[in-house]
Amino acid sequence: MVLYYNTAGEYFLTRGLEPGDSYSLTYLPYEAGAPGVAQLVSDNAGMNDPYYEEIASRYLQIPQHMQIPQHIQKEVYDIAARATEGRETPYQKALGIMNYLRRNYRYSLDVQEPPEAVDFIAWFLIGEREGYCTYFASAMTMLCRIAGIPARYVTGYVALPNDSGVTVVSGKHAHAWTEIYLNGFGWLPIDATPRSDYGDDPLPEDDPPPSGGNNAPAPTATPEPTALPTVPPVEAPTPEPSPEPTETPENNSDQPTPTPAPPPPDEPPPEAPPQENGPKQPFPWWMILLLLALIALIVLRVYLTEPVRQAERHPDRAVSILFFAVAALLSVRGLRRMPNETLHDFAGRVDSAPKKGSLPDILPLVDAYASQVYGRHRINGNEYQEIYIAVRNAALPLARLRVTVRRIFKGNR
Repeated sequence: MVLYYNTAGEYFLTRGLEPGDSYSLTYLPYEAGAPGVAQLVSDNAGMNDPYYEEIASRYLQIPQHMQIPQHIQKEVYDIAARATEGRETPYQKALGIMNYLRRNYRYSLDVQEPPEAVDFIAWFLIGEREGYCTYFASAMTMLCRIAGIPARYVTGYVALPNDSGVTVVSGKHAHAWTEIYLNGFGWLPIDATPRSDYGDDPLPEDDPPPSGGNNAPAPTATPEPTALPTVPPVEAPTPEPSPEPTETPENNSDQPTPTPAPPPPDEPPPEAPPQENGPKQPFPWWMILLLLALIALIVLRVYLTEPVRQAERHPDRAVSILFFAVAALLSVRGLRRMPNETLHDFAGRVDSAPKKGSLPDILPLVDAYASQVYGRHRINGNEYQEIYIAVRNAALPLARLRVTVRRIFKGNR
């Protein structure tokens, strides 16, 4: 078996699984507080991360209504300061915020809706002080940004195996959490929601205590909050004064609109002024030439991008050219490759599709393409021209026209 994986951490084989196949994977769980993660983050913190500036410019943004001085709720910023007190690195600050939320706020599905025009995060942190994963993840994300840590809100599912090792995921396992971006490390999941509702999750041992040696204790009484921040209303533009109506004679509505009197019958109508004969405009031959040149370019583009002709000119890329051409023709028939499908799963679905009609089996072409991409084999792709020609001939004229137009502008990819 040849194993490969993508940047999302998904694993694939170059063939389908068969009875008797087995494999195992060893991995380090990348989650804030997991053993070894703190050291890994520290080891990479000094790297020159080419993506950090771009990520930070997007994921440090604060909502506009919290940037206006009269609408900033100072207590939200005070919470971020208390949670990160005594912590120096972004990773330690993020752990401080996570543990502060877990210690001082209660998980509950029975929560009230925040009042209209009141900031949702401030309502949770200062007013309600309890909520479910959406509340904790939103607060965690915003507090991290206030503390200068790029963060984003993420949704997905919690998958926990049962005693037999089987994981059953349903809608009730839907969850929300936060991901922080650390220089030289990348995105790291961090979950501030107390996990007593779906599993034990002690506080991370490598979370350093704030200065003074004492973690923030749970409050015994809810302090009186100051006025919650409100989303600033959008002021309607002041309407411009309408122009004053011009004076009209009284009882104007009763008087008909006067019409010009016709000329007396004994006076001949005025003659139209003679039109001067100017020079005639030349015929725009340049427009005809431009149109012909454009048509010639389109015809040349169709000729040059025809897959069989391209495959013959570039035998080293012939397999890729023919594969993408076949995939484009199949997509207009509703047989588009899904994002989570391997190449061979896609070929199997196409070859077993009902009402397949005159389509040939595409598995030989897919095998060749996978071997060339993942195995680096040199394959003569011109052997698979018949598969492309058969798929093209089976397509309706309108579908072939759509694929041709797409190929003119985007090529065979």
